[in-house]
Amino acid sequence: MKYYVADESLGGVEREYNAVERDANIGELVVLTKYEHVGYGEYAKVGDILTCTKTSCHDGSIRVKKNIDDVGYTFINKEYEDYAVLEPTGNVRIDGIIYRLVKRKADIGDRILVTDGSYPHLYTKGYYVLEIPAKSNTTSPRDVHDVIANLTDRVAKLERKLQTIEDEKADLAFKVAQVDTKITLDFENVAKLMVEKLGEALVCGTK
Repeated sequence: MKYYVADESLGGVEREYNAVERDANIGELVVLTKYEHVGYGEYAKVGDILTCTKTSCHDGSIRVKKNIDDVGYTFINKEYEDYAVLEPTGNVRIDGIIYRLVKRKADIGDRILVTDGSYPHLYTKGYYVLEIPAKSNTTSPRDVHDVIANLTDRVAKLERKLQTIEDEKADLAFKVAQVDTKITLDFENVAKLMVEKLGEALVCGTK
């Protein structure tokens, strides 16, 4: 699942995150997936995104704040509660459009996100180039299995169709041969009849 959180280092632009099941490190963002408020009051609720400010070396329990300057805080006790760590993907969302942050020199026509400096006096380190991410071509084993099964079915259907065409072709050839034989026989009969008639005419002419 994707999460989008405003990042002050990017001027408040929403940075994209993936939720990962692992222990958090200090300073990382986490999303609450289970929260029982055991002994700490109702500071947060499931779905809230918080910052890890302290970790436990024993069971992965952590202390979190709504933001780093917040005087309040709560604990996520792994015995009763749970969380997922938010890891940045390198993408941002601006006006509903997803862009990939690329650290390179901008070309004419590129869209950029300024992080340090002001237009038009920009240094290379003071901005990111915004690129539209390419669509992923990654497929899961299940997807590959479905594709192979679908192709196998289509090949079988094409083979059956080809066999039907071959049968129809053979049937047509047989019918053509029958017609050709009939025409040949009819021609022979006509020729024989003409010879007989001609013979009769010659006999009559000699009388």
